[in-house]
Amino acid sequence: MNGSPPSSAYFKEARRQGIEWIRLAYDKWKPAKRDFLLGDASRYEGLVAADLKILKATLDRADAEGLKVVVVPLSLPGMRWSQNNGGQFDGRIWQDKERWTQSARFWGDLARELKGHPAVVGYNLVNEPAPEREGGVVEDASPEALKAWYGTVKGSARDLPTFYRLVLAAVRRVDPVTPVMLLRRV
Repeated sequence: MNGSPPSSAYFKEARRQGIEWIRLAYDKWKPAKRDFLLGDASRYEGLVAADLKILKATLDRADAEGLKVVVVPLSLPGMRWSQNNGGQFDGRIWQDKERWTQSARFWGDLARELKGHPAVVGYNLVNEPAPEREGGVVEDASPEALKAWYGTVKGSARDLPTFYRLVLAAVRRVDPVTPVMLLRRV
């Protein structure tokens, strides 16, 4: 959750402390447009070249210090990180499958750009997915209640497993090798 791209000294100190890999969330970094890499989380039109250059330079610094990186965006199309959204939850991605298509395009674009980078050891497709939020069940519901709820939203825009299949397929079309982290509460 760095406020700016980590320096070589940051990575050097991490390595000195025995850290071997990190999850790199770049959403607090100063973007060239509204949202880092996305341009605008309300309408994804392609990676922002200036932001991509910053991300790649950061990955190069991590690699120079022997650190491995899992890339984890906190925002996706239709899901702006609340700290970049006036403290408000943005769950549009769980209401409209068009946001899924944009997210799949984003991840396909990003995976194409990062494929083979020596620092990148994984992609975390969605940080803390919350399709249940504002969707008829409380986020901290029991596993049984969440499982029952997932049964009622199967096929809808809140169907996290189907969302993952779509986005994962976009990644695998361009990068069949890099491991992918998927989080699910049930």
